[in-house]
Amino acid sequence: MSMNVHASVPRSLKSSWAAVVAQQKAEKAAERARLAAEQAEKVRDQAREQMLNRGVARQAITPERTSTKGFAAKDPALALAALNCLDFENDMIEQAYPQLNIVASKYCVRAVAEQLAKPKELPMEPLEKPIYGSPRAAAMMATKTVRFVFEVACEIALADPDKYAEARRMLEWHDAQKMLKGRETRGVGVVVYGDAGKRLLHDALVKARERVQCKAAVGDQYRQAMQTTAGAVTAAVDA
Repeated sequence: MSMNVHASVPRSLKSSWAAVVAQQKAEKAAERARLAAEQAEKVRDQAREQMLNRGVARQAITPERTSTKGFAAKDPALALAALNCLDFENDMIEQAYPQLNIVASKYCVRAVAEQLAKPKELPMEPLEKPIYGSPRAAAMMATKTVRFVFEVACEIALADPDKYAEARRMLEWHDAQKMLKGRETRGVGVVVYGDAGKRLLHDALVKARERVQCKAAVGDQYRQAMQTTAGAVTAAVDA
């Protein structure tokens, strides 16, 4: 007579064996989950590094017509007025990337163009005429202004890498077709990733204003000297 092997195995042994198998399956599943999590974290780190390094690797070449080499050379007062239209605190558009633990902030050139085309309200006086007739007319000057601040940021980061090396990686220039996400972020402008990038951009704006103020002061001194000379010549001729 044949013997039922399974029936002859004690129930307690069956339970123990089932528990061992279940434990092994659980451990294998946990190991697979751990490896998958490590891989996902690696991919996230790579994506984060790629995003943060775009500013250095793909710095846009400035077209000749928007070059900032001679920024403020012809009209320092206009350049200073344009720089004073920049408001990084209130006019930046933010886009969060939770999966990468990054918040990107974009300052679009059109924000400056809109300010340049707005009439200025003076204390106890009527509205002053806008510098430009429309945002479209102000677009070129606005682009040069924001680009100038971006290039100053790159310059001071290069000069002080101990302080700004990490922040420089978090700075990127966008051309007309680039955007963070959504149509409101499309267009020319400067992008920063995180607070370090914002601080660098703020420091660059302060430095840019200081440089242009110096040029404006030199221009004023030159004009005053010329006026004084012209007045002296006129007085000598009349005498």
